[in-house]
Amino acid sequence: MKLGAHVSIQGGVDTAPDRAKAIGGETFQIFTKSQRQWQAKPLVQEQVSAFREKLGHYSYYLACVHASYLINLASPKENTLRKSREAMIDELLRAEELALPYVVVHSGAHMGEGVEQGLKQLIQSIEHVLSETAGRTNVKLLLENSAGQGTTLGADLDQLKTVRDAFVGEDRLAFCLDTCHLFAAGYDFTSAEAYQRLKAEIDRQIGSRNVYVLHFNDSKKTPGSRLDQHEKIGHGKIGAQPFSFWIRDPDWDHTIAILETPGGEDNYRRELQLLKGFR
Repeated sequence: MKLGAHVSIQGGVDTAPDRAKAIGGETFQIFTKSQRQWQAKPLVQEQVSAFREKLGHYSYYLACVHASYLINLASPKENTLRKSREAMIDELLRAEELALPYVVVHSGAHMGEGVEQGLKQLIQSIEHVLSETAGRTNVKLLLENSAGQGTTLGADLDQLKTVRDAFVGEDRLAFCLDTCHLFAAGYDFTSAEAYQRLKAEIDRQIGSRNVYVLHFNDSKKTPGSRLDQHEKIGHGKIGAQPFSFWIRDPDWDHTIAILETPGGEDNYRRELQLLKGFR
């Protein structure tokens, strides 16, 4: 498992690999544009070239993009759904430009239409996005589990299984699991025994081999709270030790683990040193 953090692209996308290296990252995650805007300017080709060169220099071949927070592939609103699908296509193509293999996106929210309808809309959106990008990119779309706040989908692993089952044989659809979200959704892994139970559930529902990115975040809130509030590793309700269960498990060796905790780069340095120590 490679360990890294979400880093800024302020000053140009090509600055991100340097930031990741400076905090001791073995990988990283970025936004390729403002996460709060639908539209974005094309990537600057000189920066793209420099970015790809640095990927090779630092051996950061397994890194990822996080898609815009605005995207809701399960939205019942026609205008939002159209813009979400267009934005998701753009996210995948931008990742292709940058030679990054994964784009993580939230599972979306049904906005009061119910889980069944929301999942149906989500599946149709993914079908559309993968179809529109077929032959243009091999970048994987990674659906992220949620904490279950509001009408968000994907807090329960069986909902992710429903999506997975709709895409049997499609290797461009896979998953990202966030530890804070799992914990807030009621999945405990704070003891070795609880972790093994969760691992068995993950394998049963979506398969650990179908998870390519882990988001390592502690939780400010208690298990089952359904509240998505990240905390520094070791400062929340999960604690530091449970992350060792993931890091020491060889079934996750193919994944990258990304920190999205508060506290900035200084905190990331501390956390990465802590997590590497679990090896």
